[in-house]
Amino acid sequence: MIIKLTFGVVIVFTCFDTSSAQDAIDLLSPRDLVLKSECPNNSNALQALDSRTDAKDLIIIVSHLAKSERARLAMRRMFNAQTFLVSFSIKSRLKERIITASGERDPQKGFLDFFVRGQLELRVYFPKNKDLFVQPCFEGFETKPCSGEFGRLFYPCKRSE
Repeated sequence: MIIKLTFGVVIVFTCFDTSSAQDAIDLLSPRDLVLKSECPNNSNALQALDSRTDAKDLIIIVSHLAKSERARLAMRRMFNAQTFLVSFSIKSRLKERIITASGERDPQKGFLDFFVRGQLELRVYFPKNKDLFVQPCFEGFETKPCSGEFGRLFYPCKRSE
C-alpha cells in the first residue's frame, strides 16, 4: 500500500506474513533433543523416532562435527544411527531409506540431526570426540563392551572391513 502525502513524501507500508517466518523457525526446532549423549538416552530417542515414523519414510541424518573433532567421527556416528534404526526397527526399515550427509562444523559441540518429511525430528549433542553409543548399553553391567555379536555391529566395537 502506498500513501502519498501532500508535501511530497512517499511512505510505503508493507505487510509481513509472520506465519512463514514461524514455520521456518519450527523446521529448525527439533521435536526431540538429547543434550546428554549417553547410551540409554540415545537408544530411547532413536526408538521414539522409529515408532512415530513410517518404515517407508525417508530419514536424512546430517552429522555436524565440533570445530576440533576428528573427521572420521562423522561417519562413525551416522553409521551407528543408521545401523540402530535398521537393526532395532519394529517396522522392517530398509537401510536404503536412510540417507547420511555431513554438514558444517559447529564451533561448540558436535551433533546429529534427523530429518523426516523435511522436519527436524531429533538432534543429539555429543561430548568431544565421542561416538553415538546405542544399545546394547553396558554401563553398570557385568557384560563387557564388544563381547557380544550384536555389540560388534557398532563403533567403537565394529571392526574395519
